[in-house]
Amino acid sequence: MIKSICIEKIFTEVDFYDRFAEAAKAGFSHVEFWSWSTKDLGRVMAELGKHGLSVASISGDQDYSLVCADEREGYLEYLRRSIEAAKTLGCPTLVVHSDAIGPDGKISASAKHLSNEEKFAAAVETLRQGGELAREAGCTLVLEALNTNTQPGCYLHDSETARRIIDHVDSPYVRLLYDIWHMEQMEGNIQATVRSLGTRIGYIHIADSCGRHEPGTGTIDFEAFNRSLIDIGYDGVLGFELTPATDSWNACETIRAF
Repeated sequence: MIKSICIEKIFTEVDFYDRFAEAAKAGFSHVEFWSWSTKDLGRVMAELGKHGLSVASISGDQDYSLVCADEREGYLEYLRRSIEAAKTLGCPTLVVHSDAIGPDGKISASAKHLSNEEKFAAAVETLRQGGELAREAGCTLVLEALNTNTQPGCYLHDSETARRIIDHVDSPYVRLLYDIWHMEQMEGNIQATVRSLGTRIGYIHIADSCGRHEPGTGTIDFEAFNRSLIDIGYDGVLGFELTPATDSWNACETIRAF
């Protein structure tokens, strides 16, 4: 499995563009970040080349909501631009969410005026079209459920709804991002859930609960969690999207040993 570190949260002690060098020094070959639209992609590419790094994932959406049918055109147009950015970066995976999400990773608009049935139907149809864009580009969209404690108003906040959406879309280019920090808060029992989701999972985000720090700082049984990944044959990316408990360099030592 590939280990990727999220440089939106790790190595924040230095400027964003200096984090690539720190990631390489810490022994990682892959990094991930959120919004591409706020970044100088030319400068990112230069840092990737200089330090022999690859981008594991970026955010595919931002200003528009997946669950609003009347925002579909805007959502898909932004997704097209995201896919072009991903192709420029050589990035194979784009993370998508149910609601509009800002460059800071926070829900910026919630479709409270729509029923859950309307949101579900809109998400399925938009992802069907988005999956076709991903197929043409040779990349994958991964749909992420978030917790409502830190992301109030988020429609997609549980694995079962995410599973139903993925199954209705029925595309190998649209899979599920399982974030254990978010889902431990919302539903617990993450080992059994991983086994039930199986090959629908296309990406994993890791942070311990409840502080969102590195593994071993909280309550999650990572030995049991790792067994569940073995059981489903998961061999994709483990993305460490976490806030270091002390500093980034110490956190990276823990991540390397994970």
